[in-house]
Amino acid sequence: MLPFVPWAARNWSVFHVFEPLAPRYATDPGEATNPGWQHWIKTWCLDFTCTSEFYWNAPDGPLDAGALPARAFDSPAQREETLALLADYNGNQQITPEIDARFAQLAEERTRAHPLRTLILLPLGRLADMAFRPRVENLPIDLRWWEYEHHWQETVFSRVYGVVNLLYFGLGLAGLALRPRLWPYMAGYLVLRCLLLLTIEAPETRYTIEFFPILCAGAGIALERLWGRVFAGARA
Repeated sequence: MLPFVPWAARNWSVFHVFEPLAPRYATDPGEATNPGWQHWIKTWCLDFTCTSEFYWNAPDGPLDAGALPARAFDSPAQREETLALLADYNGNQQITPEIDARFAQLAEERTRAHPLRTLILLPLGRLADMAFRPRVENLPIDLRWWEYEHHWQETVFSRVYGVVNLLYFGLGLAGLALRPRLWPYMAGYLVLRCLLLLTIEAPETRYTIEFFPILCAGAGIALERLWGRVFAGARA
């Protein structure tokens, strides 16, 4: 914990706040966190596409209502209300307190109507997207890589990349299932990290990078056991 001491001292000296860790939304002291906007995003955002096309664009950037998926609306009336809200935001591309309050009202309406979807299904879906999505966002590949008719080569490459990712997860978890030394601590860390990621509004695959040292160790254990059995059978 020693590295956090000078950081906390610096924040107290410069900003006059006790902040040993970065704030949840990486905001400066006094900067608005826009809770209504955050809550509304949580009621429909499911994958990295909405993170890139919506979450990162506000404030100070335009929001394309045409890019909203069907799950962002529960009724034609709610669709009209949402489009009107986005149009008002696009007027000056700022989340004012009044606009944030309207986002909050819309989010509460959607959560009240579908609590299971908002509080359980969507968080689990975002976790699955962060863990199993092909990790191609930093490659020169279209964000919507699955649209085969637009770029079939990128679609095929991304799917193969996704299979490689699944292979790491499968081998890593198989290794942990063999209960090697310290396995409860490794498994416990994965569980705690997943619980944290369930609170994320906008998914990004980089949040699961911390999984891979453990998954690689587990994969090595699984392969060592597998090869040991193969060689033992060959010797017999």
